Amino acid sequence: MAWMIYEYVSVPQGNIGVYDPFQIYNRGQLKKHMRDCVIYLGWYLIAFFVYLYCLIIAMLNENPLEKRDLSMFQEF
Repeated sequence: MAWMIYEYVSVPQGNIGVYDPFQIYNRGQLKKHMRDCVIYLGWYLIAFFVYLYCLIIAMLNENPLEKRDLSMFQEF
């Protein structure tokens, strides 16, 4: 969150946004924006695989064939 606030605040005066189409083709800014995109992509890939790992572990810890305790329903 802090990084996104920093990017928003560091936009030069007069630019349309973080990725200004008129200024992005300057050599230095293009490299900076490509680096930022690769960092974001890396973060999303790491987060995806961590969440996928947690999902698989949670599914493997459950036994779907295990019978549940139905003794409270046998009274009726």
